[in-house]
Amino acid sequence: MNPGLKIAVTLTARIVIGVIFVYASWDKIIHPFSFSANVEAYQILPQRALYLTAIGVAWLEMICGILLVTGVWTRTAAFMISVMLMVFIVGITRAMFLDLDISCGCFESGIEGDRIGWRRVFEDTLMLIASLWIVIFPKSPLSLWDGEVTDVLGPA
Repeated sequence: MNPGLKIAVTLTARIVIGVIFVYASWDKIIHPFSFSANVEAYQILPQRALYLTAIGVAWLEMICGILLVTGVWTRTAAFMISVMLMVFIVGITRAMFLDLDISCGCFESGIEGDRIGWRRVFEDTLMLIASLWIVIFPKSPLSLWDGEVTDVLGPA
């Protein structure tokens, strides 16, 4: 693949995924109890873990999104986003197989948001592919800092 094209794809994926995750986290951070209700609807976690999980996921989305947009710890942020997306895909798919008619909790907190469905699985899968691309090819222009904790293990 042309090196210039590879860098352009990485930069585009980095900015798009980063902005999406910052945007998605905003309502969750502002309304943690509503987002906690979304998490509860998936019927996966025990009651005592819901609120802390909701707060943790929302802030992790925000931090990883900011890191991608700014180009700081790009590979690490993309890896964390990839893990979150895998969990989201499994959670949504499981809920669909259980015939749960629930809000995704993806961009709006509360039980009246967008419903789960194959469209969400498809969107999350596309974002997973893009985030894994960034993990594999993390170098791109417009980065505040290219240093990676993982760079001590070898070149990207």
